[in-house]
Amino acid sequence: MVTLCIVIIPYTLFFIGSSKTSGLNSSLLLLSEIIFTLVFTHFIGEKTTIIKLVGALGVFVGALFILYNGNFRLNIGDLLVILSTATYPVGNFYAKKALNFVSSSTILLVRFLLGGFFILITSLFLESQSGILQPIIANWGLILFTGLILLGVGKIIWYEGLKRLDISKAISLAMSFPLFSLVVLMAVFKETPSVFQWLGMLMMAIGVFFSIKRVSVNPALTKYGS
Repeated sequence: MVTLCIVIIPYTLFFIGSSKTSGLNSSLLLLSEIIFTLVFTHFIGEKTTIIKLVGALGVFVGALFILYNGNFRLNIGDLLVILSTATYPVGNFYAKKALNFVSSSTILLVRFLLGGFFILITSLFLESQSGILQPIIANWGLILFTGLILLGVGKIIWYEGLKRLDISKAISLAMSFPLFSLVVLMAVFKETPSVFQWLGMLMMAIGVFFSIKRVSVNPALTKYGS
């Protein structure tokens, strides 16, 4: 279920959707996961409170302001990107249940073996394979770094965090990446934030503060506690 709801369904919808819309829209609409998580977790024992709403919505709206560039229109690709986030809460629910029995690295291994096999088979049937090895060989170092460090280590850290936090708190904190991306752009590349981005940074910082301040729900009171 983790593989189905976090890799197979979302990746399929996202790759198709992002090919029909802009990178900016894709980044914006991936934040829909916060909303789906807020709705879903209410029914599995993570009670919806004011501090939970302020934290999650602060991150969500703040990220929209940071990423927004003054021009945004929805098309079929955008709808597919939104739908690609709808099953993430279900996948995270089963990941939380699995973490009661196996390690983060085990979940990650099975998830990527099964999901990678599905994506590989799908690509062999639907995409042209001519010249596919050349760009892989030319960029093997970047691919290795992305796979082992950014994806592998990053996802293990994510599951270790998910093990210790409730789902809605973990997602709210994970979705704060636009804030840190903007800080890096300012510090390293000397970019000047727009008024929208300054407002977004403030709102997201407030959301992160309330998300950190909120105590995670006792797992025994949830449906993934055992």
